[in-house]
Amino acid sequence: MKTIFNIIFLFILVAGLASAIEVNTTGNLIGSNSIVFQSLRYNPYPVTPGDYFEIWFRVINNGNSDLSNVKFSITETFPFSVYPGESKEQTFSSLAKGAEVNFKFKIKVDDKAVEKDESLKVLVNDGQTSREFPITIRSRSPTLSIISVSTQPERIQQGEKSKIIIKLKNDASTIMRNINAKLDISSTIFSPVYSVTEKNIRTLSPGEEATLEYDIIADPDADSKPYNIPFKLTYYDVLDNKLTSNETIGVIVESMPKIEILFEESKVYTKGDNGDIIVSVSNVGPTKVKFLTIELNPAKSYDILTASKIYLGDLEPDDFQTATFKIKTNSKDVNLNMSINYKNSLNEEFNKNTNIKVPIFSSSEAVSYGFKTAKTNIFSIIFYFLALMFVYYAYKEYRIHKELPISLKIALKRTLRIIIRFIGFFRPSNLRSLPYRIRRWMRDDK
Repeated sequence: MKTIFNIIFLFILVAGLASAIEVNTTGNLIGSNSIVFQSLRYNPYPVTPGDYFEIWFRVINNGNSDLSNVKFSITETFPFSVYPGESKEQTFSSLAKGAEVNFKFKIKVDDKAVEKDESLKVLVNDGQTSREFPITIRSRSPTLSIISVSTQPERIQQGEKSKIIIKLKNDASTIMRNINAKLDISSTIFSPVYSVTEKNIRTLSPGEEATLEYDIIADPDADSKPYNIPFKLTYYDVLDNKLTSNETIGVIVESMPKIEILFEESKVYTKGDNGDIIVSVSNVGPTKVKFLTIELNPAKSYDILTASKIYLGDLEPDDFQTATFKIKTNSKDVNLNMSINYKNSLNEEFNKNTNIKVPIFSSSEAVSYGFKTAKTNIFSIIFYFLALMFVYYAYKEYRIHKELPISLKIALKRTLRIIIRFIGFFRPSNLRSLPYRIRRWMRDDK
C-alpha cells in the first residue's frame, strides 16, 4: 500500500516539474530516496546536420540517503548518435544525500537530418526510466547556393545578344519556397532583351537544382574586360523565415580579335627582281589588339634581304599599319609566308599564319603593263637592219630581173656580204688601222 502511495505521489510531482524526474537506484519512483535529473543547455544552438553538439545535465540527490551506481545512457536513434570516441554512458558510483553533479554528452547529428525539433532520449539505470529532451536542428546559411554560372557564348560580345545561365541548388534538408532571383544590371553596360531580370521559383526541394536564364545584350561600345553583376536571392524556409543572399557574378565581355593581312604594293615584277614588298595589317574587329608583330618567314620562291620581323605595336579597331620587306624573287610563283602575333585586351596571346600571293609577270607583260620600260638590244637592231637590207635588195633586183627567185637569191648574197664585211671589220689588222682611217676621213671632210 505504501509503495502504491509513493508511486501516485511521484506522478503528481513529475507533472509539476517539467524539467526534472526523480528515481531511486533500483528504478522505483519514491519520495524519500530520489534524484532530480535536468538538462541545462546544449551548444551550439541550433545544431546543424553533419555537425556535433555538447549537452549538459544536472543530477541532484533529493532523497533522504546516499545513492550508489546511478547510470545515465544515450539512446542512439536517428538522427542522433554518440560522437565517435566518446562514451555513451555516465555512471556515478555514489551520490551523497543533497549532492549535485553536472555532466555532459557529446552527440553527432546525422548528415541527413532535416530542419525540425528532434528528441534526444536518455535512459536512467538501463531503461528503468527515461527522459526525452528537445533538440532544434537547423541547416547552415546560406541554404540556397549558386553552383555554376555560364554564358552563351562563352565570351559576351559587344552589341550581340547573349545569355547568362545561373544554376541554383537547395543545400538545405528542407524545402525552400517563394524564391526570387534578381540579376541587377541597372548600373551596368548590359540591358535585358525580351525578358525580365527577376525570376521566381515556387519551391525547391532538398538537393534539387534549378536553372535560371537571363537574356541580355552588351553595349556596342563597351570595353573588353571582366564585369561584375550583383545577384540577389530572397526565399523562405519551412518555418517561414525570410532568407537573403547577396552575391556577385562575373562575366567577360570580349569580342574575338579579327586581323587581316593584305598585299598592298610591290616593287618586284619579274623573276630575279629584288625590291620592296608592302603588306597592310588591318584590325577589322571591335576590340583593340596589343603588341602586334608581323614576320616574313623564309621560302624557296624568294630571299629575304631585310629584317624578317617588324613590331607594329597596338592597333585600334578599324585601323591599319603597313610593313615593308625587301626580297629577291626566285620563281614565277611567289607566295609570302606571313605570320602575326598579338594579344587582346585580356592579355591572351593569338597567332595567325597566312600566305599572300605576289603577282609576278613575264618581261613582256611587265613592259606592257607599264611596270618596266623596254630595253634596247643591239642584236635586235642588227637583225632588223639586215632584214631591211634584204627586203631592199630583193625589191631592187626584182625591178631589174622581174623574176622573184633570182631577185631573192641576189638579195640574200648581198645581205651575206654585209654580214661578212661587218665581221671582217673587227679583224686585228683593220682595228690597228682604224685610227688612221678616221683621221683621213676627217681631213677629207674638210
